[in-house]
Amino acid sequence: MTTSDLHLNNCYHLFSNFLCPNCGNSYKYQASLKSHLRFECGVEKSLKCPLCPHKAKRKHHMQAHIKAVHKKIL
Repeated sequence: MTTSDLHLNNCYHLFSNFLCPNCGNSYKYQASLKSHLRFECGVEKSLKCPLCPHKAKRKHHMQAHIKAVHKKIL
């Protein structure tokens, strides 16, 4: 992580009210924290791409992967 990344990260935390108790990520909205806890923090990537070994935690991330990486196939 570069110095500018650390600076941005520190600034972001100043305006974030909701901290994840597991990993320390911070969120501006409680709903974002709840979503993080439900779908991301400590959760295995359960969605497997049907065209390659790529895995994702969220359906829209998988859809974006397929669209970006496999657009020539589809």
